[in-house]
Amino acid sequence: DASGRPSPEPIPGSEFTLDVDMVIQAIGTSPNPLLVSLIPGLKRGRRGNVVVDENGRTSIPHVYAGGDIATGAATVIEAMGSAKRAAAAINAMLKEE
Repeated sequence: DASGRPSPEPIPGSEFTLDVDMVIQAIGTSPNPLLVSLIPGLKRGRRGNVVVDENGRTSIPHVYAGGDIATGAATVIEAMGSAKRAAAAINAMLKEE
């Protein structure tokens, strides 16, 4: 814009569609208290974070979480690491089933 700040530009042909049951946008640094309170059986910590094990498994079977919703505000590197661990755990679970 006029201040020199970059603005997003669409990239033609980069659009795609994913067939999913639910999407949770990760755009903040703390869990949305309304979101996590609407999911029955989802165990939360005292600060409102979603409780997960070392592989990102939540208290609900087949539901994984990572990044700020599980740890609170942290770095992008830590969020990416938790996503990678969760993806490996999900892959292992799917291979077993």
